[in-house]
Amino acid sequence: MLVRLEPREWLMIGHGVLALFACIVAGSIIVEIQLNQLTYWLDFVQVFNLRRVAEGAYLAYVLGTEYYIKAAWQVGTIAATSRSLDVTLLGFGVNLPTQVSFDASLALDFVQTAWKQGLEYAYVGKRYLSECWADYRPYLRLLLQQVK
Repeated sequence: MLVRLEPREWLMIGHGVLALFACIVAGSIIVEIQLNQLTYWLDFVQVFNLRRVAEGAYLAYVLGTEYYIKAAWQVGTIAATSRSLDVTLLGFGVNLPTQVSFDASLALDFVQTAWKQGLEYAYVGKRYLSECWADYRPYLRLLLQQVK
């Protein structure tokens, strides 16, 4: 009769199969290397080989078949200089300055001059209104007495 295996037993079987697979692959690679050295046929590995061709691109040989694998695609770049940060995304570029400087002295001079002139005009206006008030005050009292 068949008896159910416990998880520890399944784990032991899995380890054994994995070790057998590793031995077979390592043995195949060793045999292939030895045959290539004996026959001077060192063009490429026949069982398994993976190498990096460029950044984000890999070339794999599996059982004599070549596969090109692209793991990353460039969609943008970021470049930093001492004065700006250049961001390019999907062909569109943006240049961001890292330090913004502008000269506000002209605007501040204008505001300061306007403030001084405003104070002068306010003083002149106050003096003019006080003179007018002194001149027309008796007439306004007389008018208010007649209205009551």
